[in-house]
Amino acid sequence: MVSGWVGNDGIIRLTKDGMNAETPIHEYTHLWSEALQMNNPELWAQIKGLLKGTPEWQRVMGMKEYSNLKDEDRLAGEVLAHISGKKNAGRMEAEAKRMIDGAKTFEDAAKAASLLGRMRGALKKFWTWVGKTLLGKKGNINIDRVSNMVLADLVNSVDPFNPRGGKRTNRTNRTDASIESEMERIKREAQADGTFMKAPNGNPTNLNERQWLQVRTQAFKAWFGDWELKHKHVSVVPAEKEHGFANFAEAKKWAKQNVVGSVEQPEIGEVNISGTAIDKYLSQKAVEKSYSINVHLSALREMPKIITQSIVGEIHNDRKEDEHLKDIVLLYSAIEIDGKVYRVKTTVKRYNDSRTKTKAYSYEVTEIELLDVEHGNEITHSPNSSNNSISAAKLLQNIGRSYAKGKLILDDHSKVVDGNGEPRVFTHETNNY
Repeated sequence: MVSGWVGNDGIIRLTKDGMNAETPIHEYTHLWSEALQMNNPELWAQIKGLLKGTPEWQRVMGMKEYSNLKDEDRLAGEVLAHISGKKNAGRMEAEAKRMIDGAKTFEDAAKAASLLGRMRGALKKFWTWVGKTLLGKKGNINIDRVSNMVLADLVNSVDPFNPRGGKRTNRTNRTDASIESEMERIKREAQADGTFMKAPNGNPTNLNERQWLQVRTQAFKAWFGDWELKHKHVSVVPAEKEHGFANFAEAKKWAKQNVVGSVEQPEIGEVNISGTAIDKYLSQKAVEKSYSINVHLSALREMPKIITQSIVGEIHNDRKEDEHLKDIVLLYSAIEIDGKVYRVKTTVKRYNDSRTKTKAYSYEVTEIELLDVEHGNEITHSPNSSNNSISAAKLLQNIGRSYAKGKLILDDHSKVVDGNGEPRVFTHETNNY
């Protein structure tokens, strides 16, 4: 038995310490199957049709952990995972040949050969699509070529969902060592504030210690979705209504003397506020996106606090595919001016080169809009801050994801979290042939 996570799409992914060479193929096949369903449903339907009724289809259906699995797409993904990998493919071939050799009639032998051909055909179609579309490989694609690539991909968290015209993209660009370091930091901070091994609702967690730490890493949340986000509270930054700037030139001069520099954002680390960022913040395009000029200028005076007291709402790849960029981070925070609360969005660039500082930037720079909250009901006193706070659920309510039409930042994880609100752990039986 190995432990696994069920993502918000309902598909089981495996995780296992001390993985062997076959484990990545099994795991990635689940992910690639979903990618194929999303990107080429017609081809997926063909592959599913080839797999249905084969011995492997019947074998998987008969396994205890899949006895209640009614979704044919998920079942087909499991079948593919069970016949993928060098050893699994060899086992499939051997079993099919035994069926042919043991057939009592010509018709039985022909049927067995046909079933073997269908499984071969499904694998060929699947791996050809994976190789060409997701891995950018040309020529004959087979399991041997793919097997040599996926172990490194799994360790480095390469995104299997983003074809990008055949270009593979690294979702997190993080090593195992950096993830272990992050988990150590999460543990220290949780022990210090009394939340270690507790669920967001304050109850004891249902997870073991390693699982509790893993589900709180950026790498896990990048894949599963930030299940913790809606449980967070954000300190509301107080700002003066009277900003004191006579004009934009005066505001720009003041900001370059008092705001430019580096600040620490708790989740992503150091963020650099440059003079260029100030210029963009005070551009006509940026101001037009704010609630009003005066609100925009009042927020300028509190820009460092706005970043340090923000939360990460979304992390996504650069749409222009700049090879120097690691990813784009959207930070959300709240400010209170004259009794009214406003949402602030700051866009940040992170670079692959560790020597290049993370920069606050945006053509929109910061987007400010009045939040529909009643001060007495939605704003609460934060136990960790002298400021008032607002729930992330309210702050991010109805905010859409970038480049994902119809999807919201606050994913609905209700079907894949336990009663405490944490990701559920499923056991998944496999021999990892």
